Amino acid sequence: MFYEGILIAAVMLFSTSAIAIPRPVVAAEIKASWQEEWEKTVKAAEQEGQVVLYSLSEIGDAIANTGFQKKFPKIKISVVTARGGEHVSRVMAERRAGKFLADIGNLGNTSPYTLYQSKALDPIGSAFILPEVKDESKWWQGKQQFIDPEGKFILVYIGAPLFLVGYNTKLVDPSGFKSYWDLLDPKWKGKIVVFDPKAGGFAATRDRFFYHNPELGPAFLRRLFSEMAPTLYARFPQGEDWLAAGKYFTPGLSRLRGGISSFEISILSEPSAPASINFAEVF
Repeated sequence: MFYEGILIAAVMLFSTSAIAIPRPVVAAEIKASWQEEWEKTVKAAEQEGQVVLYSLSEIGDAIANTGFQKKFPKIKISVVTARGGEHVSRVMAERRAGKFLADIGNLGNTSPYTLYQSKALDPIGSAFILPEVKDESKWWQGKQQFIDPEGKFILVYIGAPLFLVGYNTKLVDPSGFKSYWDLLDPKWKGKIVVFDPKAGGFAATRDRFFYHNPELGPAFLRRLFSEMAPTLYARFPQGEDWLAAGKYFTPGLSRLRGGISSFEISILSEPSAPASINFAEVF
Protein backbone atom coordinates (compact mmCIF):
# COMPACT_ATOMS: atom_id res chain seq x y z
CA MET A 1 0.00 0.00 0.00
CA PHE A 2 1.24 3.49 -0.88
CA TYR A 3 2.85 5.41 1.98
CA GLU A 4 0.06 7.32 3.68
CA GLY A 5 1.87 10.68 3.85
CA ILE A 6 1.55 11.03 0.10
CA LEU A 7 -2.23 11.38 0.30
CA ILE A 8 -2.42 15.14 0.21
CA ALA A 9 -5.17 16.32 -2.11
CA ALA A 10 -7.75 13.58 -1.82
CA VAL A 11 -11.49 13.69 -1.48
CA MET A 12 -11.08 11.01 1.14
CA LEU A 13 -8.29 9.09 2.80
CA PHE A 14 -7.69 5.34 3.10
CA SER A 15 -4.96 4.89 5.71
CA THR A 16 -4.29 3.18 8.99
CA SER A 17 -2.40 5.72 11.10
CA ALA A 18 -1.52 9.39 11.35
CA ILE A 19 1.87 10.99 10.81
CA ALA A 20 3.24 12.84 13.83
CA ILE A 21 5.01 16.09 12.93
CA PRO A 22 7.23 17.67 15.63
CA ARG A 23 6.16 21.04 16.94
CA PRO A 24 8.49 23.71 15.47
CA VAL A 25 10.13 26.41 17.50
CA VAL A 26 11.68 28.80 14.98
CA ALA A 27 11.28 29.47 11.24
CA ALA A 28 14.36 27.44 10.32
CA GLU A 29 13.05 24.47 12.24
CA ILE A 30 9.65 24.83 10.56
CA LYS A 31 11.28 24.64 7.15
CA ALA A 32 13.48 21.73 8.13
CA SER A 33 10.57 19.88 9.69
CA TRP A 34 8.24 19.85 6.70
CA GLN A 35 11.01 19.33 4.16
CA GLU A 36 12.38 16.38 6.07
CA GLU A 37 8.92 14.84 6.36
CA TRP A 38 8.22 15.50 2.67
CA GLU A 39 11.48 13.93 1.50
CA LYS A 40 10.85 10.94 3.74
CA THR A 41 7.37 10.55 2.27
CA VAL A 42 8.51 10.78 -1.35
CA LYS A 43 11.33 8.29 -0.74
CA ALA A 44 8.96 5.80 0.85
CA ALA A 45 6.50 6.23 -2.02
CA GLU A 46 9.23 5.58 -4.58
CA GLN A 47 10.24 2.43 -2.75
CA GLU A 48 6.69 1.12 -2.91
CA GLY A 49 6.48 2.22 -6.53
CA GLN A 50 2.74 2.58 -6.93
CA VAL A 51 -0.25 4.60 -5.78
CA VAL A 52 -3.70 3.07 -6.19
CA LEU A 53 -6.43 5.55 -7.08
CA TYR A 54 -10.12 4.65 -6.85
CA SER A 55 -11.89 7.18 -9.03
CA LEU A 56 -15.10 7.95 -10.84
CA SER A 57 -15.03 6.55 -14.35
CA GLU A 58 -15.29 9.92 -16.11
CA ILE A 59 -12.33 11.55 -14.36
CA GLY A 60 -9.94 8.77 -13.40
CA ASP A 61 -7.93 8.91 -16.62
CA ALA A 62 -7.80 12.71 -16.51
CA ILE A 63 -6.31 12.61 -13.01
CA ALA A 64 -3.84 9.89 -13.95
CA ASN A 65 -2.64 11.90 -16.95
CA THR A 66 -1.69 15.01 -14.97
CA GLY A 67 1.91 16.09 -14.40
CA PHE A 68 2.25 13.81 -11.38
CA GLN A 69 3.79 10.93 -13.34
CA LYS A 70 6.32 13.22 -15.00
CA LYS A 71 7.37 14.78 -11.71
CA PHE A 72 7.54 11.46 -9.88
CA PRO A 73 8.52 8.88 -12.55
CA LYS A 74 9.30 6.22 -9.94
CA ILE A 75 5.71 6.20 -8.67
CA LYS A 76 3.20 4.48 -10.96
CA ILE A 77 -0.44 5.56 -10.81
CA SER A 78 -2.82 2.60 -10.91
CA VAL A 79 -6.37 3.81 -11.59
CA VAL A 80 -9.44 1.72 -10.74
CA THR A 81 -12.52 3.33 -12.28
CA ALA A 82 -16.17 2.73 -11.44
CA ARG A 83 -19.21 4.61 -10.21
CA GLY A 84 -19.06 5.94 -6.68
CA GLY A 85 -21.53 3.43 -5.27
CA GLU A 86 -19.62 0.55 -6.86
CA HIS A 87 -16.42 1.75 -5.22
CA VAL A 88 -18.16 1.88 -1.84
CA SER A 89 -19.23 -1.75 -2.18
CA ARG A 90 -15.72 -2.70 -3.23
CA VAL A 91 -14.03 -0.89 -0.35
CA MET A 92 -16.40 -2.35 2.25
CA ALA A 93 -15.84 -5.86 0.87
CA GLU A 94 -12.08 -5.32 1.03
CA ARG A 95 -12.32 -4.09 4.62
CA ARG A 96 -14.32 -7.16 5.65
CA ALA A 97 -11.55 -9.27 4.14
CA GLY A 98 -8.90 -7.31 6.02
CA LYS A 99 -7.50 -5.72 2.85
CA PHE A 100 -6.52 -2.06 2.43
CA LEU A 101 -5.87 -1.76 -1.29
CA ALA A 102 -6.83 1.84 -2.11
CA ASP A 103 -4.49 4.70 -1.31
CA ILE A 104 -6.58 7.59 -2.49
CA GLY A 105 -10.18 8.03 -3.59
CA ASN A 106 -12.01 10.57 -5.69
CA LEU A 107 -15.58 9.29 -5.46
CA GLY A 108 -17.82 12.29 -5.90
CA ASN A 109 -20.04 14.11 -3.43
CA THR A 110 -22.29 11.45 -1.96
CA SER A 111 -20.51 8.08 -1.98
CA PRO A 112 -17.73 9.01 0.47
CA TYR A 113 -20.35 9.77 3.11
CA THR A 114 -21.32 6.10 3.20
CA LEU A 115 -17.72 5.24 4.02
CA TYR A 116 -17.69 7.95 6.68
CA GLN A 117 -20.80 6.48 8.30
CA SER A 118 -19.16 3.06 8.21
CA LYS A 119 -16.06 4.48 9.96
CA ALA A 120 -13.89 3.38 7.04
CA LEU A 121 -12.02 6.70 6.84
CA ASP A 122 -9.26 8.32 8.84
CA PRO A 123 -8.89 12.12 9.16
CA ILE A 124 -7.15 13.42 6.06
CA GLY A 125 -5.33 16.19 7.91
CA SER A 126 -2.71 13.70 9.12
CA ALA A 127 -1.46 13.50 5.52
CA PHE A 128 -0.92 17.24 5.01
CA ILE A 129 2.77 18.12 4.84
CA LEU A 130 3.42 21.01 2.46
CA PRO A 131 3.04 24.47 4.06
CA GLU A 132 0.77 25.74 1.29
CA VAL A 133 -1.60 22.87 1.95
CA LYS A 134 -1.61 23.13 5.74
CA ASP A 135 -2.04 26.92 5.69
CA GLU A 136 -5.82 27.32 5.64
CA SER A 137 -5.55 31.00 4.67
CA LYS A 138 -4.61 29.77 1.19
CA TRP A 139 -7.96 28.02 0.81
CA TRP A 140 -11.28 29.48 -0.28
CA GLN A 141 -12.94 31.39 2.57
CA GLY A 142 -9.77 30.91 4.61
CA LYS A 143 -10.41 27.33 5.57
CA GLN A 144 -10.38 23.79 4.25
CA GLN A 145 -13.84 22.68 3.16
CA PHE A 146 -15.28 19.39 4.39
CA ILE A 147 -18.73 17.86 3.91
CA ASP A 148 -18.73 15.44 6.83
CA PRO A 149 -20.23 16.66 10.15
CA GLU A 150 -16.92 16.42 11.98
CA GLY A 151 -15.12 18.45 9.33
CA LYS A 152 -12.04 16.28 8.94
CA PHE A 153 -12.75 13.20 6.82
CA ILE A 154 -14.18 14.19 3.39
CA LEU A 155 -12.23 17.08 1.92
CA VAL A 156 -13.78 19.12 -0.88
CA TYR A 157 -10.61 20.27 -2.59
CA ILE A 158 -12.25 21.89 -5.60
CA GLY A 159 -15.48 23.70 -6.29
CA ALA A 160 -16.56 24.33 -9.87
CA PRO A 161 -19.75 24.91 -11.88
CA LEU A 162 -20.54 21.45 -13.20
CA PHE A 163 -24.14 21.92 -14.25
CA LEU A 164 -23.34 22.71 -17.84
CA VAL A 165 -25.21 22.52 -21.12
CA GLY A 166 -23.39 21.24 -24.17
CA TYR A 167 -24.42 21.63 -27.77
CA ASN A 168 -23.28 20.34 -31.14
CA THR A 169 -21.60 23.29 -32.84
CA LYS A 170 -22.76 22.13 -36.28
CA LEU A 171 -26.42 21.85 -35.33
CA VAL A 172 -27.17 24.43 -32.63
CA ASP A 173 -26.98 28.21 -32.36
CA PRO A 174 -25.66 28.85 -28.82
CA SER A 175 -27.18 32.32 -28.69
CA GLY A 176 -30.52 30.64 -28.10
CA PHE A 177 -29.46 29.45 -24.63
CA LYS A 178 -29.50 32.08 -21.89
CA SER A 179 -31.09 30.05 -19.11
CA TYR A 180 -31.80 26.44 -18.25
CA TRP A 181 -35.44 27.18 -19.02
CA ASP A 182 -34.48 27.51 -22.70
CA LEU A 183 -33.97 23.74 -22.74
CA LEU A 184 -37.76 23.43 -22.48
CA ASP A 185 -38.36 25.01 -25.89
CA PRO A 186 -40.59 22.51 -27.78
CA LYS A 187 -38.12 22.45 -30.68
CA TRP A 188 -35.71 20.46 -28.47
CA LYS A 189 -38.21 17.73 -27.65
CA GLY A 190 -36.63 14.33 -28.27
CA LYS A 191 -33.26 15.92 -29.02
CA ILE A 192 -31.82 16.08 -25.51
CA VAL A 193 -29.72 13.45 -23.76
CA VAL A 194 -29.49 13.50 -19.95
CA PHE A 195 -27.49 11.51 -17.43
CA ASP A 196 -29.98 9.10 -15.85
CA PRO A 197 -31.28 10.26 -12.43
CA LYS A 198 -31.53 6.62 -11.35
CA ALA A 199 -27.78 6.19 -11.82
CA GLY A 200 -27.13 8.03 -8.57
CA GLY A 201 -23.82 9.76 -7.91
CA PHE A 202 -23.51 12.92 -9.97
CA ALA A 203 -27.11 12.67 -11.19
CA ALA A 204 -28.38 12.70 -7.60
CA THR A 205 -26.24 15.71 -6.74
CA ARG A 206 -27.35 17.50 -9.90
CA ASP A 207 -31.04 16.91 -9.30
CA ARG A 208 -30.84 18.06 -5.69
CA PHE A 209 -29.20 21.26 -6.88
CA PHE A 210 -31.95 21.99 -9.39
CA TYR A 211 -34.72 20.88 -7.07
CA HIS A 212 -33.68 23.30 -4.33
CA ASN A 213 -32.76 26.16 -6.68
CA PRO A 214 -35.55 28.76 -6.28
CA GLU A 215 -35.13 29.83 -9.92
CA LEU A 216 -35.74 26.28 -11.17
CA GLY A 217 -37.11 23.85 -8.60
CA PRO A 218 -39.41 20.83 -9.03
CA ALA A 219 -41.36 22.48 -11.85
CA PHE A 220 -38.28 22.65 -14.07
CA LEU A 221 -37.31 19.03 -13.47
CA ARG A 222 -40.87 17.82 -13.93
CA ARG A 223 -41.22 19.56 -17.28
CA LEU A 224 -37.76 18.50 -18.49
CA PHE A 225 -38.36 14.81 -17.90
CA SER A 226 -42.03 14.73 -18.88
CA GLU A 227 -42.40 17.23 -21.72
CA MET A 228 -39.02 17.05 -23.46
CA ALA A 229 -38.78 13.23 -23.80
CA PRO A 230 -35.02 13.16 -23.12
CA THR A 231 -32.91 10.09 -23.78
CA LEU A 232 -31.16 8.84 -20.65
CA TYR A 233 -27.71 7.32 -20.32
CA ALA A 234 -25.95 5.91 -17.27
CA ARG A 235 -22.31 5.63 -18.31
CA PHE A 236 -19.85 8.33 -19.28
CA PRO A 237 -19.06 9.30 -21.98
CA GLN A 238 -21.94 7.71 -23.92
CA GLY A 239 -24.12 10.82 -23.98
CA GLU A 240 -21.22 13.07 -24.88
CA ASP A 241 -20.23 10.74 -27.72
CA TRP A 242 -23.81 10.83 -29.04
CA LEU A 243 -23.69 14.61 -28.94
CA ALA A 244 -20.39 14.82 -30.80
CA ALA A 245 -21.69 12.41 -33.46
CA GLY A 246 -24.78 14.57 -34.03
CA LYS A 247 -27.27 12.00 -32.75
CA TYR A 248 -28.52 14.59 -30.26
CA PHE A 249 -28.28 18.35 -30.31
CA THR A 250 -27.95 19.12 -26.60
CA PRO A 251 -27.13 17.15 -23.45
CA GLY A 252 -29.12 18.90 -20.77
CA LEU A 253 -27.95 18.86 -17.16
CA SER A 254 -24.88 16.75 -17.74
CA ARG A 255 -21.22 16.78 -16.77
CA LEU A 256 -19.21 17.10 -19.94
CA ARG A 257 -15.77 15.88 -20.92
CA GLY A 258 -13.27 18.03 -22.78
CA GLY A 259 -11.30 17.14 -25.86
CA ILE A 260 -14.18 16.55 -28.31
CA SER A 261 -14.00 19.16 -31.04
CA SER A 262 -17.53 18.97 -32.39
CA PHE A 263 -19.31 20.28 -29.31
CA GLU A 264 -18.85 23.11 -26.87
CA ILE A 265 -20.07 23.76 -23.36
CA SER A 266 -21.56 26.82 -21.72
CA ILE A 267 -22.62 27.86 -18.23
CA LEU A 268 -26.12 29.26 -18.03
CA SER A 269 -27.37 32.10 -15.89
CA GLU A 270 -28.66 30.29 -12.80
CA PRO A 271 -26.24 30.42 -9.82
CA SER A 272 -23.63 27.77 -9.15
CA ALA A 273 -20.79 27.20 -6.66
CA PRO A 274 -17.67 29.42 -6.79
CA ALA A 275 -14.46 27.78 -7.90
CA SER A 276 -11.49 27.06 -5.64
CA ILE A 277 -8.54 24.78 -6.23
CA ASN A 278 -5.76 24.01 -3.76
CA PHE A 279 -3.77 20.94 -4.81
CA ALA A 280 -0.63 19.72 -3.16
CA GLU A 281 2.30 18.83 -5.34
CA VAL A 282 2.35 15.14 -4.61
CA PHE A 283 -1.07 14.35 -6.02
